[in-house]
Amino acid sequence: MPAPRLRPVALVLVLALLARVPEARADEPAPPVAPVPPPPPPASPPQAPPTAAPALPLADERLEASIPMRDGATLAATVWKPKGDGRWPVVLVQTPYGKDRMGPRAVMDEGGYAYVVVDTRGRGASQAAKPKQGYGQRRDDGYDCVEWVAAQPWCDGKVGTWGASALGQQQFRTAEARPPHLVCCVPLVSGLGWRYPTFHPGGVLREEYVAVLDRLGFGTGDLIRGHPRDDAAWGLVRRAAAPERIDVPVLMIGGWFDLHPDEMVDDFRTLCQTGGAAARDEHRLLIGPWTHHVSASYANDAGELPYAATKPVLRQAVRRWFDRWLRGVGQPATPRVTWFALGADGWRSGPAWPPVAETGAAASTRFFLAGDHRLLHPPGPATAPPLDAAYAIVHDPAHPVRTLGGANLDPALPSGPHDQRVGVLDRPDVVFLASDPVARTVRLEGRAIAALDVTVDPLPGAPAGKSLDADVHVRLCDVFPDGRVMLLADAARRVSLRRSFSRSQSVEPGRQVTVEVILPDLALDLLPGHRLGLAISASNAPRYEVSPVPVRLTLHGGSTLDLPGGR
Repeated sequence: MPAPRLRPVALVLVLALLARVPEARADEPAPPVAPVPPPPPPASPPQAPPTAAPALPLADERLEASIPMRDGATLAATVWKPKGDGRWPVVLVQTPYGKDRMGPRAVMDEGGYAYVVVDTRGRGASQAAKPKQGYGQRRDDGYDCVEWVAAQPWCDGKVGTWGASALGQQQFRTAEARPPHLVCCVPLVSGLGWRYPTFHPGGVLREEYVAVLDRLGFGTGDLIRGHPRDDAAWGLVRRAAAPERIDVPVLMIGGWFDLHPDEMVDDFRTLCQTGGAAARDEHRLLIGPWTHHVSASYANDAGELPYAATKPVLRQAVRRWFDRWLRGVGQPATPRVTWFALGADGWRSGPAWPPVAETGAAASTRFFLAGDHRLLHPPGPATAPPLDAAYAIVHDPAHPVRTLGGANLDPALPSGPHDQRVGVLDRPDVVFLASDPVARTVRLEGRAIAALDVTVDPLPGAPAGKSLDADVHVRLCDVFPDGRVMLLADAARRVSLRRSFSRSQSVEPGRQVTVEVILPDLALDLLPGHRLGLAISASNAPRYEVSPVPVRLTLHGGSTLDLPGGR
């Protein structure tokens, strides 16, 4: 059977997105690696008593530079280095948001390094270097930047990369190019590349996310909106990343309240399984209680819960990583994955995420949606509320349920855990169910799944020509003993895409169907005295687009919520 042909608009989508995600040119020979010996340790006078190591100099000298690219263009860069004529390992940052907004203190407080911050093509002071349509440009630019830095008299030949979000994706593109002097990478809140669920999780457009990207100048909003199904164009975008070409150690850093913790976890697993053999066992993953804006203050508090004590953990992890790979400072072996457990408010570690991946075990805790707005585990005795209860949600597109906290990109919206009692749970179009206070800790490690039995019925005033459809939004919450209902994670699923994201299924009035809503990865200890809460609605705006059809969404008892990890 011949391969499906892409429509012109699909080709435009692929080119527009892959201009930011270069193709994997597997046939390109890898340039020979030019090993550079680490600088010798400082000499100590004989018989001198032990003293504290002298402080390494900070990068206080600023220089402006132009980095030549292979096509004749130049990229503007700011160099920060210790004063004098020494040679230093270098941390390279490639940013589309303006090099003058970032200095060495954004990466590390300590000395011993030089830093180069580069404006990417068409951005900041590199606007004269026009971006080109094509898959390999960002990879080529990353290669050229690394090799230019390594050739400078103030560099000792070792280059690492650092940066969050789009700056993180550029690190993966650079690593795919295999520049000889690239030693390691530290991408924060970033995965290998974009894909369909990045913008349409559960088949519902992340409206707020796409709008912010348009404001930032990415200009792909109309094209993303024009591909609401997981079609051939998205397949090409997804396959553009080349993890098999990444053969330097990568420290991936993310947050439970980031935009896509599930994609980051998947990409880390892919990197460990299919990345270059030379570094496959050296990759590490650190997940904290952080939002997408983690790099702004290097681990800000998340929403209405304080996590300031995690700030030094993040900075120390970055410093130890660069010290090990760029300066050759010996570090003890670290676990492959380290994560922060909400509730317990402590760090855990292991060889894989989720922890059940180590043994293949599939322990989980199942709650049932029952009457009296209760989550039951287990279903309980005959005196328990009935499982055949039903809850009706009237969806009015003109008055959607508001977004309050969660995984937001727009800094104008609150991010992270927020109390849902005022503005969400006090609305008649939100169904909220809660468990009894747990007597012992219930642990969630992985992705919770809500399997909801629903029916959809049209309401008067439905637009002519619109097919019957609805979105199901869920918010997983920790109900504190003092009454706070703190959002932990949320997700959505379009009813017509309940079986596949590439083909829609008809939605018939009154016909009961099961909609599976998969929440993002999370580590939670639901502590004794706390209750598990689940809020269900038909909208969550402005995070997600609002379904334009007014409907009655009925949620049926007997639906389930599974928490991976067991007790």
